[in-house]
Amino acid sequence: MSEKQRTPGWVWAAFGCIFAAFAAAVFFVVVFVFGARKVREFEADLKDPVSREERVLEVLGADAMPDGFYPMVGFSLPFVFDMAMMTTTPPDESGEMAEGLGDEAFIYFKMLGRATQEEELYDFFEGKTNDPTVLRRQNISVNVRKLLDRGVIERDDTTVLWVVNEGTFGMGGGSARDGLATLMLFQCPGQKRLRMGIWMAPGPEAPAEGEELELTGTAGDPAEIEALVAGFRPCPTG
Repeated sequence: MSEKQRTPGWVWAAFGCIFAAFAAAVFFVVVFVFGARKVREFEADLKDPVSREERVLEVLGADAMPDGFYPMVGFSLPFVFDMAMMTTTPPDESGEMAEGLGDEAFIYFKMLGRATQEEELYDFFEGKTNDPTVLRRQNISVNVRKLLDRGVIERDDTTVLWVVNEGTFGMGGGSARDGLATLMLFQCPGQKRLRMGIWMAPGPEAPAEGEELELTGTAGDPAEIEALVAGFRPCPTG
């Protein structure tokens, strides 16, 4: 593969910063099972803004991008793994995305999960446990300093459990940084695949002494979380 065709380093870094071990396995499946054709398709999608958006929307089951977000990567390995990444950093004049995920990004992935993995995650999202190390055990690189809030979005097509964390998270193309990481777990009736979203964004200003942290308008605001996922339709229909 030539230098021009090689996948940008930030793409694989973004895969790895969320679930390193599984991402490596996915890469080898793509290369050895689907071969060069699948890799070339992935490369073409990265460079074509229209195709890139189509892939992201397809993975999210959405008709349009959420306000303020731009598509970065949409990837699907049938029956194994799907991923979509978007950022608030716009592309350059040529339509190519900037290096790294920017200051604010959202990553969604769907994959086959283990029963014990799902049980641990559901216990954490539902508040049965408050041990954030469950995230590290699932290769999710969010170093939680403080759990700020939990909630549930009930819809006809899906239930979204969310947890807002303050801490440090890894970002492709750059070092770990502080901020908010809002994790979302999408429940689809009768489906055993694990569907998760991670919204990484700067945190609010530090509160004055004696005041509480103000999350209104941030990635930790329940209204903002609901607005972000309003157009997502991750559960199969029919």
